[in-house]
Amino acid sequence: MNNEQAAEILQDIFQHAVNSARAGPVTLANLPEKPRGRCVVI
Repeated sequence: MNNEQAAEILQDIFQHAVNSARAGPVTLANLPEKPRGRCVVI
């Protein structure tokens, strides 16, 4: 394995980790509807 292959593998692993951490359709589907008026998040 050369440096280019190792870098490609590490980049692929990193991209999979980032994609796993993103809030996707599953998270958005479980959020309540947006409230009317002002909304303060603390």
